[in-house]
Amino acid sequence: MFKLTAEEIGECYDKFMEVIDDTFEGERKNNLIKMYEHFGDRLLLAPASGKDHFHLAVPGGYLKHCLNIIDISDKMSKMYRHVGGTTDFTDEERIFAAMHHDLGKLGDYNHDYYIPVSQDWQIKRGIRYEYNPDLNFMDVTDRSLFLLQQFDIKITDNEMYGIRLADGMFKELNKSYFNTYTDAMQMKNHLPFIIHWADWMATRMEYDTRMNVVNLETKQEKKAINSIKESLTKPKVESKKPKTKVDPMATFTEIFEGMEK
Repeated sequence: MFKLTAEEIGECYDKFMEVIDDTFEGERKNNLIKMYEHFGDRLLLAPASGKDHFHLAVPGGYLKHCLNIIDISDKMSKMYRHVGGTTDFTDEERIFAAMHHDLGKLGDYNHDYYIPVSQDWQIKRGIRYEYNPDLNFMDVTDRSLFLLQQFDIKITDNEMYGIRLADGMFKELNKSYFNTYTDAMQMKNHLPFIIHWADWMATRMEYDTRMNVVNLETKQEKKAINSIKESLTKPKVESKKPKTKVDPMATFTEIFEGMEK
C-alpha cells in the first residue's frame, strides 16, 4: 500500500514553509504564516484527494501535491517560453497560485474538508476519505480564494485567475473563461494554463507513482504465493534405506549344504 512516512511528511512541511520564507515578504508573508499556523496538523495530515484512483489519498498528500505543482509549473513555464509562448506573470505569482490552488481542501476555519472513511466496503473500493458533512458546500477553488481573504492575504489578478481556473475545462463553470470566440474575450494572462497543465501532470505522475508501488507489491505477493504452491505440490522424496544385496548362488549353496548335513 502506498503511503508517505512521517519523515517524508515532515520533509514536505519543512520544504513548504521554506518556500514561503524564500518567496514572500512583508505583511503577505506574515499573514500566510499565521494562516498555516492556524491550520496546524490539518496542513500536515490533509490528503490531496479522497480516492486511491485519483492521487495521493494519504496523510501528507496535500503538501506533496502542492510541492509537485510548484516544481512542475516552473519547468512548464520554461518549456512554454522555449516553444515561443508568453509567460506574463512573475515567479512569485506562479508559486503563490501553485501553492494555494487547492487550499480549499483544508476545509474552512473550523472544519476539515476530508474525513477518513470507516466502512470496509469503501476501503475495499479504494475510498479513503469522504467530504465532511459538517462543512458548508463550496467549490474547492472558491473556498481557496475565500480562505485567503479571511486571513487578509492580498492577491493579484494573475493569482486569482491561476487559482480559480486551476481545474481547467474539467470544471463546467470554467468553460466560459476558456471557450471564448473573440480576441477581446481571450484571457489576458497565461498563468491559468500553466497551473492547470502542472496540476494535471502532477496528478497523473502521482497516480503512476502509487501504481508502481502497487504493481511491485502485487508481483512480490504473487511470487510468494507461487512459492508456497510449489512447496505444497512438489512430490516428496522419500529417503530410501540401502537394501542388502542378496547373492542367489550363495543362498542356494547354504540351502544345499544344510540338506547334506
